[in-house]
Amino acid sequence: MRELVLTAPAQRLHGEILARLMRAGASSRTQLADAAGVDVSTIVRALPELVAAGWISETVDQMQARTRGRPIKRVAVRGGHHLAIGVKIGPERIVGAVTDLAGDVIAAGTSPLDTRDPDRVLAAVSEMVRVLAGRGLAVVDQPEARVVGLGVGVGGHVSKGRVVTSPILGWQGVEVSTVLAAATRLPTVVANDVNALAAGEHLLGYGRRVDDLAVLTIGRGLGCGLVLHGRLLVGADGAAGEFGHLPLIPDGPPCGCGGRGCLETVASDRALVAAVRARTGDADVCELGDVERLAAAGDQVALECLATTGELLGRGIAALVNLVNPALVIVAGEMVSVIDHLEAPMRRAAAEHAFSSAWSNCRLKIDRGGDEMWARGAAWLAIRAAVMRPETFARVSPEVAV
Repeated sequence: MRELVLTAPAQRLHGEILARLMRAGASSRTQLADAAGVDVSTIVRALPELVAAGWISETVDQMQARTRGRPIKRVAVRGGHHLAIGVKIGPERIVGAVTDLAGDVIAAGTSPLDTRDPDRVLAAVSEMVRVLAGRGLAVVDQPEARVVGLGVGVGGHVSKGRVVTSPILGWQGVEVSTVLAAATRLPTVVANDVNALAAGEHLLGYGRRVDDLAVLTIGRGLGCGLVLHGRLLVGADGAAGEFGHLPLIPDGPPCGCGGRGCLETVASDRALVAAVRARTGDADVCELGDVERLAAAGDQVALECLATTGELLGRGIAALVNLVNPALVIVAGEMVSVIDHLEAPMRRAAAEHAFSSAWSNCRLKIDRGGDEMWARGAAWLAIRAAVMRPETFARVSPEVAV
C-alpha cells in the first residue's frame, strides 16, 4: 500500500470523493466531478491515488459495456478493506462500533461506566477498542483488512483532541487523543459528540441528501451539530453549536457551565423531572421514565410540564433557524422517548418565533434510534482524517490492533 503526500486541496478533494461515495453509493467520474464542483480531468487524476491506497475501487459498468460506445467506469468505496472504530463517551456508558468504509456496522458494543474519572474512563475506552478491533477484523476476514483510526465523541467543548470543558462529565482540560492514540496505537480524532452525530446523519442518516442541516440532541444536555454547505461546522475553537447554552432567562437557574438561565437549565430532561417533582410534590419522580409514566396515565401536571418544555425547545429552534437557515432539523437524544408530548408545542413555538420563511421551508425529522449513529459518525471522522492526513495513516496489523 502506497502512502500519499498530498497538498491541502488534494486532501480535501479526496475527502469529498469518499464522502460522496458513502452517501450516494457507486458513482461515475462525471457524477463525482459534479458533486465536488471540479472538472472530470481533476477527478481522473485523483482516483489512482485513492485506488493505490486501498480506499476505493473502479469497475466497468457491465450493462453499458455490452452496448456501443466507450464503457463507463463506476467508482465505489472498497468496503471491508479498511475499518474504523467510533466511540461515544457518555456519563453512564460508552458505546462503540466498528464500521467499514461505507459506514456499515461490522461489530458494536456497549459498556457501563461506574466512574467519571478521566483516566479510568479512557482506560475503558481503550479496552473496548481492543475488543472491537479484534471482532471487526475477524468478521471481515480479509488478509489486508486494517483499522485505519479511532474517532471519539465527547459531550462538551472539544478542541484539538482535548476536552476543554465537559459539564456533563465534570471534565476540565482532559487530553484525550494523545492518551488514546498511545494506548490503542491508532490515529485518534476527538470531537464533540453531537458533531460526530451530525457527521453520521449527514453521511448515513436522514441528512444524506441535504447539505444544510442541524442536529439537535435533547436529553441530560442540549446539543447541536451543524452541517452547512456540506461541511461540518465546529467554529474557530471547536465550540460551535452549544444550543443548550443559549442565554434564555435573565437571572434564571444556575447552569453547569457557570452561567445562569441557559436553555439547558429549563428544557433538559433533568429540568423537566425537577419541574414535575416540584409541582406534584412526588419525591419518587426521579428520572425521565417517571415523567413518561405519569404522562401516559394522563397526569395533568406532567402533561403541562412537557408542553412547556416543548415550547421552550421550539423557541430555541426558532433562534437556530433564524441564525443559520437549515433545510433540515433532526431531533435526537434521550427525550425523544417523550417526543409525542413535545413535538406539537415545539413546532408551534418554532413557527411563531422564526423569521420570514426560515421555519416553513425547513423540515423537522425525529431520530428515534439509539446511540449507534453517534458511534458511526465518530468512525467516519476517523476515516476522513485518515484520507485527508495520510501521513498519520497507520497500517495496524491484527496483532497490534487486538
